[in-house]
Amino acid sequence: MIAVTPAALTGTPVTMDARCAMFMVSLIDRRTGATHRVNGAPLRLFSADPEATAGALLRNRDPRHWETRVARLHSGGVQ
Repeated sequence: MIAVTPAALTGTPVTMDARCAMFMVSLIDRRTGATHRVNGAPLRLFSADPEATAGALLRNRDPRHWETRVARLHSGGVQ
């Protein structure tokens, strides 16, 4: 897993391997280290643009309490 902070928060662009088409982006509570859950299900989004997805997940959230993690998806699953 790779922790991603959107460029809007850091001023530094996040680069991902362009050969990979899909990523799984998870919202993580920094206080517990656990994936945020909605109605018991982990909040994980699948996207070809992980930076934009991470930005959307962190919008209106305190970055001291939240982060995103990105996992590159392969045909065999998450790696």
